[in-house]
Amino acid sequence: MNKVFVLECPACLSRQLVPFLKVTDDRASKEIFELYRCVQCGLVLTQNHPAEAEIGRYYDTDDYISHSDKGTSIFERVYFFVRSRMARKKQALIERYTQGKKLIDIGAGTGFFLAHMQKRGWAVTGIEPNAHAREVALQSHGLKLAEPNELFALPALSADIITMWHVLEHVHRPEYYLKRIHEILNDRGALFLALPNHQSFDASFYGLHWAAWDVPRHLWHFSPQAVKTMLLRAGFSLIHQYVLPFDAFYVALISEKYRGGGLLRMIRGLTIGKLSYFRALFNKEKASSVVYIFRKKESSYLRK
Repeated sequence: MNKVFVLECPACLSRQLVPFLKVTDDRASKEIFELYRCVQCGLVLTQNHPAEAEIGRYYDTDDYISHSDKGTSIFERVYFFVRSRMARKKQALIERYTQGKKLIDIGAGTGFFLAHMQKRGWAVTGIEPNAHAREVALQSHGLKLAEPNELFALPALSADIITMWHVLEHVHRPEYYLKRIHEILNDRGALFLALPNHQSFDASFYGLHWAAWDVPRHLWHFSPQAVKTMLLRAGFSLIHQYVLPFDAFYVALISEKYRGGGLLRMIRGLTIGKLSYFRALFNKEKASSVVYIFRKKESSYLRK
């Protein structure tokens, strides 16, 4: 298998990358991956990760819930309940920042969020690399999602809103995606990024057992500083950031599941999730997951 060893931080271009943690892929392969941290901006990255053409097998597991619309375990039921509620919250948040109705969702999964927005009058386009998830989207919601290469064929200035809900951390070449997003988004549009935060309370509590490391599927592990650094270089300005209310609970529960599950661990997961969420209310920089909202700057290196 071809693996990628990163020499330069994609957020700030620093080459000061130092060993940080060794983390097991608890979801699928049980392989161990080494995480490195950028000394300059704090981005953490998964070293020796599979090349883009070969990483697909790490997603081909029944445990990868965002590629399925079926679930029987309590964790899956919680996920689908939260997903339904969050679709409405995402819609309300998005509509604060635009009067347009053209939406592109990158990493659309099975299309649940896009189907919700389409029913509410939005013209939607979905990009999804996983063939099984695209098939579920077509069968369940009548949505024909595009493959990633089709993103680069979309016309410039054609989108009012572009969303990446827990997706940028999966992208092998984030700088190229952000450049393309910058071209597609119209000048009054907004980019929504939802990302886990490795500086959160739940991340510090669980350490190398934190479920949101999710190696090797998560290639980049962001802190708020690293997100802002990367997006500033890509020609965007931060407008606002919000705490995702349910993510701390979900991540804590999955972290406990990987350590054996059971009722006591579930109770502890709910407790840790609650502590993490309430701490984030006083300091958004410590939230388990954060939604960042960006607009294009008037000028940037991308327009040179």
